Amino acid sequence: MSFTTEPHLVRSYDERLASLRDLLTRMGSLAATQFEAAAAALLALDAGIAARWPHGERCIDELDAEIERALLLLLALRAPVASDLRLVLALADAARHLERIGDETGKLAAATVALAGTPCPRSLLDAAVRPLLAQVGDMLAQARSALDAVDATAAARLVEDDRRLDAEYHARLATLVAWMAEHPRGIGAGMQLASALKAMERIGDHARDIGLRIAACVRGTAGEAAATG
Repeated sequence: MSFTTEPHLVRSYDERLASLRDLLTRMGSLAATQFEAAAAALLALDAGIAARWPHGERCIDELDAEIERALLLLLALRAPVASDLRLVLALADAARHLERIGDETGKLAAATVALAGTPCPRSLLDAAVRPLLAQVGDMLAQARSALDAVDATAAARLVEDDRRLDAEYHARLATLVAWMAEHPRGIGAGMQLASALKAMERIGDHARDIGLRIAACVRGTAGEAAATG
């Protein structure tokens, strides 16, 4: 089920809305690109790649500010109502979650920089980190698809995906705790990996919340995504 609107009598409204949606698409693409780079850096323990994260964060923040200005103009000049207002508010909420996905991706980069100087075995990365990175990457792609198409069907799948991610997160965290118990000298590395795991779980939460907001918009309900802080 997708969200559709009829062309408006005031053409500038449609143009402003299309511009806003284009900005969201760009922000989603940038967030995904930054996550993929941070994931690759973490798996390779490449502090050089991770250290370039602040540039990506600035780009996301700049897009977020541009979207906020576009939203305020749209609301002030056209005062949308009913389904138009639902869509505008859903896009505003999605931008907020994409910005927070960028923040959590920054935590992955920070953990990678910290881990680069520690004895972190490849086997631990593969056991504790790689499975979550793949799941979160899939959820982020699905959230972007639901947002671009304003599609409730794609959005709804994210709820079940998030349940699976939460279960996987707890399983991988248990793996990590067991490893630290056996390797007390590696507790520092283990704590950094735990921080990375939590950041991944939070990215999944934000992807889910984008889906929930889009689904509510399409179905015309008052439901909103659960707050992720």
